[in-house]
Amino acid sequence: MRGPVVYCLSPERNKGRINGMDLSKIRIDPASLEGPSGDDAIRPEGLKCAVQAWSADRDLDQPADLDLHLTEFPDPTGEAIYFIPSKDLAVQDELIF
Repeated sequence: MRGPVVYCLSPERNKGRINGMDLSKIRIDPASLEGPSGDDAIRPEGLKCAVQAWSADRDLDQPADLDLHLTEFPDPTGEAIYFIPSKDLAVQDELIF
């Protein structure tokens, strides 16, 4: 058995997409979550997820403007952390949306 996996956002693994952004202001679209898929960059048989997000100055009424990859929490270059229980359980946060 295994439980939920904690993922992180790494500027290193999202080069050119989030350079210089305040990662705490990026808003992820939970409905866009894809994966997990295989990723051996952190560990053998590791995982990553693809997700769309809005940058800080982007209005939520507009389409998401960022395509990001979240890697497993042990990623030493990760700077923002996300708890992703499963795509089926991911829902919009009523405090943000």
